[in-house]
Amino acid sequence: MPTVARSLLALCLSIPWAGALAACPGTQVKGAQTAPVAELSGLAIVPGAPGELVAIGDHDWDVAFFSADGAAAATLRRARPDDGGKRSQYEAVAVDGAGRAWLLSEHPSRVEVWERAGDGLRRVARVALDVPAGHPLARDWAADDNARGEGIVLLEGGHLLVAKQKKPRALIEFGPEGAAPVGVRAAPTAPPTPEARDARYVPLAVWRLDAAGEAALGSLNDLAWGPGGGLYVVASKPAPRVARLRLPLDPGGGALAVDGAPWDVGHAELGKAEGLAFLPDGRAVVGFDADAGAPNVIVVAPPAP
Repeated sequence: MPTVARSLLALCLSIPWAGALAACPGTQVKGAQTAPVAELSGLAIVPGAPGELVAIGDHDWDVAFFSADGAAAATLRRARPDDGGKRSQYEAVAVDGAGRAWLLSEHPSRVEVWERAGDGLRRVARVALDVPAGHPLARDWAADDNARGEGIVLLEGGHLLVAKQKKPRALIEFGPEGAAPVGVRAAPTAPPTPEARDARYVPLAVWRLDAAGEAALGSLNDLAWGPGGGLYVVASKPAPRVARLRLPLDPGGGALAVDGAPWDVGHAELGKAEGLAFLPDGRAVVGFDADAGAPNVIVVAPPAP
């Protein structure tokens, strides 16, 4: 991109929120703002609150709630776990029908459930994600603790659908040991409200990205339910892009395919695309792991069908 165009784009994206960024050259961006989290790593829509989003980062221990219309963000503090390191290691977030935030940690592999309590958050449950020895995915899961869970959505029946970022790129349905997998058909008609309790979940089904999907998506960085009840993923490689995944996914596991052509959202200069959510009107909200204080959230109109 020429220097002048790059400078103009940077100027456009420096606006805390712009309702229509028509002046930004060569972009589908309809708005941009800065969610107050360091190294944003996950986004989710808040059920029952149209336009309200939640963002988390893999650096700090806070959860930022903000509005797609540019309203001031509320940043809620959460306690650092007893076994927490210097960084939060949180990679994704989902919000259930009760308004609780389910925070996916890559290392250690677990999901923590937090609810609002005054001006902070209170942890109400912790779910360990365990891939036991002997499971076909066990060696890959243990080999690289930076290539585990990067995205999460809630399934009916209290199960969790987790995107494994790479090595291999796959979706994993986690649930209680011995439970039957439910597979994935479409977004639940009502936001799931799983029982929040301390538990241990294991893989119940695995869907690995097929060869065409691997060529289109170099990583799986976040999951979100989107238009028409579809399941969408955001990738940071080979470019920031969003793709719809082919449903249904049979409970027995198998291949994972991309449904149609992914669309590039651009703006790799903001960092890696790490978060994805959809507004009620079908626009995609994409989060980037930009430096603290820099624009890290854009709203993108999907291409016309």
